[in-house]
Amino acid sequence: MKKAYHIVECKRIDGTTTLNQKYITEGVKRFFSPAPQPKYSSYYLQNIMFGYVVQVIDIHENADKLDKLQGSLLKEAAASQFMLRQNES
Repeated sequence: MKKAYHIVECKRIDGTTTLNQKYITEGVKRFFSPAPQPKYSSYYLQNIMFGYVVQVIDIHENADKLDKLQGSLLKEAAASQFMLRQNES
């Protein structure tokens, strides 16, 4: 019997185009790449992509930027919108 699992990928983000693009092309895209198959498999067809914020940025604004980049860089995939979680402190 196969065991259930989730894959977690993490990338740094700082609000710049460079790291935002890497988040998509070297992170999110690894779950969708069509040729010949994605780098990461998916047991439940759901995985987790974390973005580590490494400098002070407007996180909501950057999430919008990531959504737009994802739409333009991953035309072959229908990825869901970013979900933001903030620590309660």
